[in-house]
Amino acid sequence: MADQSAAARPKIADIVRDAGTVGGEDGGPSAGDLAGVAALFGQSAALSAASFTVAQAIGDRFHLHAEGQVEHTFAAPYAVAARALVLALHAKKHRLISAFDTATGAALEAQAAMTLFHGPATITLLVAQADSATTHVKGTSDLAGQIKDLGSNKAILNDLYAKADEYLKLLST
Repeated sequence: MADQSAAARPKIADIVRDAGTVGGEDGGPSAGDLAGVAALFGQSAALSAASFTVAQAIGDRFHLHAEGQVEHTFAAPYAVAARALVLALHAKKHRLISAFDTATGAALEAQAAMTLFHGPATITLLVAQADSATTHVKGTSDLAGQIKDLGSNKAILNDLYAKADEYLKLLST
């Protein structure tokens, strides 16, 4: 990958600020909210809430996690692709935890909300300028409290990349 000088590359903090998405994300539904949905399918809401909580506690206690990686190349310069990723994180209700510059681009870390299909996940995106017209992203999703991935990590990342591609189309016009 071409090394764009750090002086010429915009700082990720400026990109995040300019995207106007700092703060305000709620992190998604709670275990109780999801239990209410499970009750619609004939399960006891209280039992479902307890199951979510106990499963998460056991997974946390024994440091269980499932990880998945997906790489993606965006047909856009670094600043535009990074902005599209920040906007996609916000649109998908993933709470941005940290963003910092690296020697080759930037690193973004976000917390994905819990859903009926998976617990909370930590998303790490390493964004690097491949050349003047393309940006490469190496994404990792780590589901805490789960032993098996069952495709959730890749789905989280692919969904995020698809949303970022939608924003790229809007940003390019």
